Amino acid sequence: MRFMTPFLRVTATHPHKALPPEFVPEITALRGRHGYRLVVQLMAVEADDFLRAAELLLPHVDFLELNCGCPSPTCVGKGAGSSMLKDPDQFHADMARLARGLGPSRFAVKMRTGFHAHEEFPRLLTGLAELPLARLTVHGRTRPQGYTGQARWDLIADAARAASAPVVASGDVVSAAALRQLQVTAPAAQGALVGRGALRNPWIFEELRTGQAVAISYPALRAALVAFALLHELPRGEGARLVAAVEGGLLDQPCGTSPDRWRAAADLLARQVTGEPWPHDDPTREAAFPFERHTVGRLKLVWNYLRSSLPPVFFAGETLRAKTVGELLQRIDALAGPGAPLLPLAHAPAHDWIYAGAKKS
Repeated sequence: MRFMTPFLRVTATHPHKALPPEFVPEITALRGRHGYRLVVQLMAVEADDFLRAAELLLPHVDFLELNCGCPSPTCVGKGAGSSMLKDPDQFHADMARLARGLGPSRFAVKMRTGFHAHEEFPRLLTGLAELPLARLTVHGRTRPQGYTGQARWDLIADAARAASAPVVASGDVVSAAALRQLQVTAPAAQGALVGRGALRNPWIFEELRTGQAVAISYPALRAALVAFALLHELPRGEGARLVAAVEGGLLDQPCGTSPDRWRAAADLLARQVTGEPWPHDDPTREAAFPFERHTVGRLKLVWNYLRSSLPPVFFAGETLRAKTVGELLQRIDALAGPGAPLLPLAHAPAHDWIYAGAKKS
């Protein structure tokens, strides 16, 4: 299994001579401290800029991936992301140049099935089929779809049959059942990318491995939320404390569904922020922790995704009106009640609009 980085926006002046220290420290300051493989993803408009950044990264990674799929108006307006699919001829020329510049199996492409419509995909694919790519990741939606509607796995199947490189399927892998259906529809695909499905259910990878839905205790869920909030407090403009937390064992073993491991992770992170462990059993001190507004917003965002896979009692709008992390935790506590049973995590299609970027119908 590989994990993909957020994309690094590459321009004529960035990065300059060295990688930003906060970007993928796993391949520099923390090399050897983790047990997972990374796919480093870049976003660029000009091929020369991508190649310049590649010189800094290729000594540390197997290959680099160019994001040609992001539908964000900001990215598209600057000619990046899925905007690169507008002109198939230029797209083919750019991809061929980058494949030559990096060498066989050192360049990968992540793309959508079209800038305007799915009908563009066969032509877009033709120019990639014979390139010596490390892999081709296809999100089965067009740019206008964003993350709404259904991903076209049949088009991913076409790509897997036509391309000489391994094809990775992206879009709508939200459960073990979905993965099984994808494997039936596109049997030649050699992998699946899980994106928003992991926002909805961070434990989805265990479900995909075992084929069985995961249930988590409320203490483990709560400690995971605390750890997530503390993780966002660490950098505050620099990443030294985050590096120190990893060196202290933060990523040595996965927390899974273990409440003890999640509490230990929260304690380790809290020590990097305050010098003391997290006051798990002291609601007054917990509520008084001065989280930044950004952290509160990020925790509410991830809770909005996560609650869609929890039992219906957790889907109460009052939680999102909380003004602080402490208040949010207290409101979730009230929904869970004393002695909460194991909480099953299950894909709920009725809530797909939340993590699809669409408005509720």
